[in-house]
Amino acid sequence: MKTYLKLSPSWTNHAASLLIASLLAAFILPTNTSRAGIYSTAGDVELKALVLAQDALVTADWYFPTLSYDVPAGVIWLQRDGVENAVWFARLATEIAQQTQSIVVAPKFRRLDKPSPSVDGDTLAKAVAELFLGDRLALNSSAAAAGYQGPLPQNFLLVGIGKGGGFATSVGGYTVDNGAAANLLGVVMLNGAAKQDTFAPSLAKLDGLGIPDYQIAGSGFGVSNGRALSTAKLLKRLHPDQFVGIQIWPGATDAEVTASVGWINDIYAGYGPTDPQFGIYGNPNDGTYIPGQLIMIDQRKAKVL
Repeated sequence: MKTYLKLSPSWTNHAASLLIASLLAAFILPTNTSRAGIYSTAGDVELKALVLAQDALVTADWYFPTLSYDVPAGVIWLQRDGVENAVWFARLATEIAQQTQSIVVAPKFRRLDKPSPSVDGDTLAKAVAELFLGDRLALNSSAAAAGYQGPLPQNFLLVGIGKGGGFATSVGGYTVDNGAAANLLGVVMLNGAAKQDTFAPSLAKLDGLGIPDYQIAGSGFGVSNGRALSTAKLLKRLHPDQFVGIQIWPGATDAEVTASVGWINDIYAGYGPTDPQFGIYGNPNDGTYIPGQLIMIDQRKAKVL
């Protein structure tokens, strides 16, 4: 289902920042699609979004958990890198929606860094952070157009792949600035890559509210493994002597899904590396942090960062 939405360019007037434009496109009912034996509803939604210096057209896929009789645990903004494998990405989004009972929205920018000629990544990150303010009119209307009934859950997480991981952390930092972080539970990066000058300040803001930021490095998807490992080292240096994520080897897609889903479910439930319930953080998985430890996830080798 396609709709068009519009955001105000003002960063100071939060009340006016989420404005519906008009429904301009023909409605197409979302269809049930099978991915890896798991069924989800995926609606293709266009957001005529982020009116900064000029319009930037953004599309988004919505993934809804099929256990509709349960209340969704939260909303997950799943940020693409733009170069990841499409089949793997669709499976990841579906698995996260199903296994964490989350509503997943996966935006598609023209280019992550510059979706239109006068919009840079930093300004875009601020705009995304504003989507989670107040009544979230833009997000709720977009989800409704994709077939979801009722208001979206207030709690949300930010998950990003490759450059989308660094972008998710930046968005998280801006939610601290604008107050939306009151409902932000955590950030998860999958082979996430970020620039030090933006990543460190954003992480410090998240730290101030106790919001976790984890990394799965070396998966082979998104940006090069070298850049993701550099981000992992930076994350580890900024968070010494505590769990910040794992490194897995390219091709371990099942392990990547299992690790991210487990961490997300722990975040929802209020657990984490020191008192795990669903996620894998080491072996034995008893809350003891052992950096560099080799572990197995879904019969694939991984290493604790």
